[in-house]
Amino acid sequence: MLTDVKGAAQNGIDVLYVSAGIHAREYGDGHEPDPARLAAFLDKHGHAPVAVMSRLR
Repeated sequence: MLTDVKGAAQNGIDVLYVSAGIHAREYGDGHEPDPARLAAFLDKHGHAPVAVMSRLR
């Protein structure tokens, strides 16, 4: 959040948020995050990614 997402947002790059990363504990199961908790987490950090997925393949 403080590096990749913040850097992309500061440079006008669309963000694809990967929910099963290091912040998953903040909003429940990273592979199936609680939508309300994830939205609150993103809002708390002031970011609005264009999409969310659980992991990259």
